[in-house]
Formats: sequence, structure tokens, C-alpha cells
Amino acid sequence: MENLRSHSIEFLNALKLLKKKPIQLSENENCNLLEKVLEKNITKKKYVYPLWEYMFEFNSIKCEYGWEKFETMLKGKEVVFFFELDDDKSMFFLEDGSILTEILEHCYSFVFYVTDIRGDFLIAYNDHDYLIGTGNAKEWIEELKCL
Repeated sequence: MENLRSHSIEFLNALKLLKKKPIQLSENENCNLLEKVLEKNITKKKYVYPLWEYMFEFNSIKCEYGWEKFETMLKGKEVVFFFELDDDKSMFFLEDGSILTEILEHCYSFVFYVTDIRGDFLIAYNDHDYLIGTGNAKEWIEELKCL
């Protein structure tokens, strides 16, 4: 059986390479944030795999390496980065979401999500190269369609 790497280890290794330090949320903080994200952005009341299939009132765009858009889209925004919870339950707070572009350039590909600490938006990047946004991020994704 193949030995799968942890997404959070991959993410942390990229951060270390870039000399950046995230704040890893506690299990309690993860649960509280997930509750907010589900309430505001997901059609189900509990986590369902894959989460991106249950986002409501969303915009999406097929965009290989769509996470490169974070450099401008998330500039100056505090964000929380997390993975498909069935794969890895870790969540990381970042003071400036634009750094995700540089971090993800150093990682293998995986499904991930970005939100804020209030769960007011949810951005997903899935394994089909779709960047999907709901909540406040719905408009950000719509703006990408016009470029």
C-alpha cells in the first residue's frame, strides 16, 4: 500500500522553506470555524465529502493553477486555509492570504479551502482545476471571469 503524505506536512514544509510561520488552529477552533462555514456557505448542516460539491449560491471558473489568483484576490486579508477534512483536519490562520500563491507553488496538488475566521466566504480549489467561491468570494470569482 502506498504511503500517503499528510497535506499539512506538505504545507508546513513549504512555509518552512519560505521562512513563514502560520498559526495552526486548535481542534476546538477548527470545530467552531467549520460550524460557521457550514452554516453560511454549505447546503448541508454537517461535513460531507467533498465539501465543494455542497457549496451554495456560488460562482466558479475552470482555471489551472487558479490559486495563483490569491496573490491579488486575498492581498491584505486574514484567512484560514484548510483541506478536505477526510484527508487532513488541520487548519492554518494566515495574516495575509496573498502568501498562499507562493506557498502553493511549493506543494503537490490537493483539494483545499480558504475562508476567513468568521466563515463569511469560502473558496475551494478542487481536483478538477475549478476555483469556486461562495459568500463574499462569489463576487471575486465573478470578477475573474471578466479578465
